Amino acid sequence: MAFYPHILNPIQAQILPKLSFTKPQFYLGGGTALALQLGHRTSVDFDFYAPQKFDNQKLGLTISQLFPNVKTPATHLYQYPLLDQLVDYGPVLLAGLRDIAAMKTAAVVQRARQRDFYDIYYLIKKLGVETFINATYQKFPWYEENNVVVFTSLTYFTEADVDPEANRVQLFDSSLTWSKVKDFIKSSVISYSN
Repeated sequence: MAFYPHILNPIQAQILPKLSFTKPQFYLGGGTALALQLGHRTSVDFDFYAPQKFDNQKLGLTISQLFPNVKTPATHLYQYPLLDQLVDYGPVLLAGLRDIAAMKTAAVVQRARQRDFYDIYYLIKKLGVETFINATYQKFPWYEENNVVVFTSLTYFTEADVDPEANRVQLFDSSLTWSKVKDFIKSSVISYSN
């Protein structure tokens, strides 16, 4: 599998190799894990997930000792089943594409950010809409029972249209517009739901 380390900013590129202490207890998820695998956009932050309980104070102390001038990465206890095997990216483990797809759906159900919809666009292109939606249902079965929430959240862009953080990430495909992303996601989800 090819990886795309150019998506990291210079500070992240210095930090990531030093995060090997996170293996095997934690894995990187979210947009950064996706961008390292697809190379579609720049990264904003590191979101680490742990399937087992962990000592948050000990982790915070380790991070602050290693990186005294860096904001602590987000860490989450995330006891949902993994759909894919974790991807070994040298110093860290990455969530697989189907797991990230489900995480992105959960993210837009809770809050709408343009970067999440850009990620969803690329995930649907890579996996197909059926695999994308089914991954959400596998990871979070309650969404299948309430699929209207999923379909509505994936096709509701009003908040994302005015996202104050819209410029925090940069896409590498300059021809891809926000309108194109919205149209593609909407038509994909509508075709799936009919």
